[in-house]
Amino acid sequence: MEMALTAYKSGVKSLSECNRDYGISKATLLRHIRNTNKTAKGSRKVLGRNPTFNKEIEKLLCHHILEFSWGLFGLTIRDVRRLAFDLAEKNSIPHQFNKEKRAAGKKWYYNFMRRNENLSLRQPESTTLNLIKGFNKQNITEFFDLLQKLCDTHKIDATRIFNMDESGFSTVAKKCQRVIALKGVRAVGSVSSGERGVNTTAVCCVSAAGNKDYNDGSYIIDHENLK
Repeated sequence: MEMALTAYKSGVKSLSECNRDYGISKATLLRHIRNTNKTAKGSRKVLGRNPTFNKEIEKLLCHHILEFSWGLFGLTIRDVRRLAFDLAEKNSIPHQFNKEKRAAGKKWYYNFMRRNENLSLRQPESTTLNLIKGFNKQNITEFFDLLQKLCDTHKIDATRIFNMDESGFSTVAKKCQRVIALKGVRAVGSVSSGERGVNTTAVCCVSAAGNKDYNDGSYIIDHENLK
């Protein structure tokens, strides 16, 4: 098909010659030449059902979803499915979504994510309102201006600027890994070291140059005085 279209558009061969030499009917060639084939553009043909939204609308939908994520109000899978339904309804786009649930199907969601590889399902981190309010242009500018002034005054380089972060975890696993068991069994058990674990805090420091302050970090254990 690609060779036939190239030969015809370049004027090397006529429509009848392309039909004879490449074994493609004139009606099929004309559909590809005039781009009147709904499932093909030029020499490329898309197999399967056409997506509900075209590329332009899906691009806008992706950007809208990312705007929610950037604003710390990320959408869940159900939210995206409902958003797709509302988008199709309000713009009178033909669709086969579930009108009773007013949401797109799971199959549409998985195909949508497969077509847009820049999106992924992530586990968000909780962010307090005070942190959000404090993270603005004015505060950030004042912070870095003060930091630059202190670095110039005291000759501080990147090896002397450290960032510390803590992470709390329990000695008892809260979520067990999936295991293989008999199909149809309602409950599958797993041995645990205890019903209630002890909260432990791990503290690590890393300099702006990438050097670690501690080899293994520091651990804060409840009611323990280690020597």
